[in-house]
Amino acid sequence: MDAEDVVIEREQGAWVLTLRGEHDLSTATALRNSLRDVFDSGSAVVVDLSAVTFMDSSILNAILYGSERALTDDEHRFAVVLPPGPSVARRVLELTGVDRVLAIHPDRAAAVAAVAA
Repeated sequence: MDAEDVVIEREQGAWVLTLRGEHDLSTATALRNSLRDVFDSGSAVVVDLSAVTFMDSSILNAILYGSERALTDDEHRFAVVLPPGPSVARRVLELTGVDRVLAIHPDRAAAVAAVAA
């Protein structure tokens, strides 16, 4: 994953992974490893999909890994940022039904507040 593809920041006690641009099998392993690393060093994780221009099922699988990791430990919390309106990320999540199982928030502030609470 290139530096411009994902930005990892700490905000109000949560790790925020912001994905930018196109994400597919070539970046999925790195995303999954980043999720593992931030979960290992903290309990609240947000994945921001606001700036994604393409994502495939391998990225969806990595996001589901993050969600499942949070479910396996009561101390972990996980959320996804997906702004209202049409987007590539929204279409992928809706077509697969994953939008019904993830904690989705309309903006970063709401997602961070939810997981940091």
